Amino acid sequence: LAGAPEGYARTCEVLAAADTTEVVRSLVAPVLVACGEDDAPPFRQAAQWFSETLPAVTVAWLPGRHATAYEHPKPFADLVAGFLS
Repeated sequence: LAGAPEGYARTCEVLAAADTTEVVRSLVAPVLVACGEDDAPPFRQAAQWFSETLPAVTVAWLPGRHATAYEHPKPFADLVAGFLS
């Protein structure tokens, strides 16, 4: 997770300005959304939006915050493995 703070900040700016709503709505393949139970409200709201928008979505709430895959790798790996099998 090491990197230049400026690069991370720029990535956040670009993502905040991007509108991918229509692209996401066009997804028909199964989608897995993993969100930390203690993540910031915008990310929890986005997970909820995915669950209400996509026809084939699995939303999973995992322990942790925004980096739940890093904070709790075993539950995340189990989730992904189950989704892919």
